[in-house]
Amino acid sequence: MKNLSLLLLMVTAIAFTGCKKDPDKKNTAELVGKWYLKTSTEKEYKNGTLINSETNSGSSSTFFEFRSNGTAVNNRGEEYTYKVSGQTLITREVDSDEDEVVQIKKLDEDELIIYGEETEEEQNNSGGKDTYKYTWEDTYVKK
Repeated sequence: MKNLSLLLLMVTAIAFTGCKKDPDKKNTAELVGKWYLKTSTEKEYKNGTLINSETNSGSSSTFFEFRSNGTAVNNRGEEYTYKVSGQTLITREVDSDEDEVVQIKKLDEDELIIYGEETEEEQNNSGGKDTYKYTWEDTYVKK
């Protein structure tokens, strides 16, 4: 009886620990398909102060198509490879050696929202440096 209880405990433990879902696979599976740009918001900051903000509606012809084999193409015919790691989307244009890394803010069967940012410093006229931060947030819908 003691051996049977121990065996049941082991089987139960294996059942609960052996069924972990990989969130990267789930995100990749949800990402597969053709996504059309709905809105794009770009912001520019200088030394932490917002100096420019612009939101544009997407065109019905602007899209990214993510394929299940880890490749993607946009409406201009540019080919990419991509990888999802947690809430991060990493793309690389074919024939390029630079990755573009963006954060996935939302991903479900109907909507994809990605966010990216870059920061750079420039010498100013008074001998100091100005810090510029550029952010963008794009919303896509699946059709």
